[in-house]
Amino acid sequence: MALFEYQARDREGKLKLGTLEAMNSQIAAQKLNESGLIPVSVRSAAEAGISKTEKPQERLFTRKVKSGDMFQLTRQLYSLTQAGVPILTSLTSLARSTHDVMIKRALADAIRALESGRDLASALALHPEVFSPFYVSIIRVGEQSGRLDDVLWHLSTYIEREKKTKDQIKSAIRYPTIVIASVFVAIGFLNVKVVPAFKGIFDYFGSDLPWPTQILILMSNFFVNYWTILVMVIFTAIIVFLSYIRTMKGRYLWDRTKFKLPVVGQLIYQATMSRFARLFAI
Repeated sequence: MALFEYQARDREGKLKLGTLEAMNSQIAAQKLNESGLIPVSVRSAAEAGISKTEKPQERLFTRKVKSGDMFQLTRQLYSLTQAGVPILTSLTSLARSTHDVMIKRALADAIRALESGRDLASALALHPEVFSPFYVSIIRVGEQSGRLDDVLWHLSTYIEREKKTKDQIKSAIRYPTIVIASVFVAIGFLNVKVVPAFKGIFDYFGSDLPWPTQILILMSNFFVNYWTILVMVIFTAIIVFLSYIRTMKGRYLWDRTKFKLPVVGQLIYQATMSRFARLFAI
């Protein structure tokens, strides 16, 4: 009997965390179903312990492996597996040919894990920053069902379509982002350069200014005299926001908020449903 850590949701959708003993992950998931829980993630306690020891080393701003590199890696691994090349030999060849440092390091550790007797999914799980839990889960399904080459093909196709979807979303929000950034730059320029010049003219003539103009001048004075504080506040707010959305609760609230955004929210929703359908197709 092995110990497994799980994440599951109850009938109300609340996330439950815990451990249980079972012969393998499939039996562990079956036990969760019988207890009225829907499994989200089930993995051995040893594998989970490795991930936990790596968490303190994670940084807020971490470089992500490009989708194109992951697609190329997965498609090449499929080709080698389809040709009957042993997994260990395939990973060794891919580690030598890849130019991405993170992938090369992950593959090197995976090769050592395979040589020590671990299965492919557990070996890849050593580097969650490269191979996501979803990626590892799909590989595990392929190993257990004896359809690893077929699963690798579907997985590479999924990554390719995901990249196209993300590119479409980026293309759709690129113009609004440029417009909003231009507006902020224009406002900053007006407050720093234009308004102070007009303020000198108003002071020279000693005219009484309407309250909207007075507010504009006060804002300009704040920009000119306290711009360093403003930059620090904005930078701190960004750090706090990024830290919050890395938590489970923060990520959940942020994802719900994205669906409610005008125009872009509907596009994100459609992309998410498309991703959901492709996952079940695998």
